[in-house]
Amino acid sequence: MDGEDAAGLEGLARRHQTALLDDAAAQAIAQILSRELAELTERARSLLLPQTAPAKLARLLLEWCEENGNSNSTPIRIAKSFTQEEIAQMICSSRETVTRTLATLNKQGTIRVTDDSIVIYNRAALQKAANVTLVTASHATKT
Repeated sequence: MDGEDAAGLEGLARRHQTALLDDAAAQAIAQILSRELAELTERARSLLLPQTAPAKLARLLLEWCEENGNSNSTPIRIAKSFTQEEIAQMICSSRETVTRTLATLNKQGTIRVTDDSIVIYNRAALQKAANVTLVTASHATKT
């Protein structure tokens, strides 16, 4: 095999390797986009279905548990990075309703709100309030 043939084969091998990498990258991007679409669809569904504000708040707290990777331990500490007004906007409710609901959950022993976090003591009670059963750490289905 002369130098010209070797260079041609080497160029062909590089193009084939680049095409394989492009396919893998495209598949990874498609998987990420699919996951994002599923999450957005679930969020839209949960906002559009008729639910009470306490159910929406419970669902939001459960989502935060999962996002922090603390969905199976107890108690679960969620760093508080939103005001009650911002939480109310997330669940399409009023700040007063969020305040009352958090106080009720606190009185029941389900959660405790501190200055810098929300501590979940009874995840099952939150699931019941949200009317969901969490199947895995990343997917929720309505019961």
